[in-house]
Amino acid sequence: MRPDKAGWALFNTKAICWARLHASDAIAMRNVGKTGYNRSGDQSCERTGRLDVNLMVESQDHSDAGAERMPARSEGFTIALAHNGDARTQAAAALYRHNIEQTGIDDRAVIGAELTDPSEKFWGGIWGRTELGLLFLDMFFLPEKLRGRSYGSQLLMAIEEEAIRRGCKRAVVETSSFQAPQFYRHHGFEEFGKVEFVIPGHARIFLRKNLQ
Repeated sequence: MRPDKAGWALFNTKAICWARLHASDAIAMRNVGKTGYNRSGDQSCERTGRLDVNLMVESQDHSDAGAERMPARSEGFTIALAHNGDARTQAAAALYRHNIEQTGIDDRAVIGAELTDPSEKFWGGIWGRTELGLLFLDMFFLPEKLRGRSYGSQLLMAIEEEAIRRGCKRAVVETSSFQAPQFYRHHGFEEFGKVEFVIPGHARIFLRKNLQ
């Protein structure tokens, strides 16, 4: 923990509960919605909570690309639009097992840093995951009144330092043109892709940065 001049306490990544998402953990995730998921192997960590399945599997993961195709209604199967949280969690676990089988590496872990005041009230933070030598930044939030006061830079620095300690070589983030692309560019990220929104003049922007 390192206080700044205003007396705020920036909890670096070591002060947050981490979770190594092994294949066995992935299987156990089907019970997340019922009992909660302990996000740390450290017995001293008391924080538990629902683990977002987005930290388990990217939406672009199509591991069945080479699988044998079958008609949608063959043998009684039916395809319908749905959003079943338990089904999604089970699919995420299966996809992660597939990733491990293909790469031989099981190193996916959540990562984050949080900003709190002296009373330990939460004000903002940055969260993501590390995997296969990459730091994926999934969410970054600070209230407007705290922006432009170096807190965002300190949060990003904390999470990058932890990612480097874990062996990550690069960081990847996607943001929107009306969110924080300039913040990331200011901190060494470079744009490598863009997808236009239907809103004129706005787009989803993809950025990357070398960490070492």
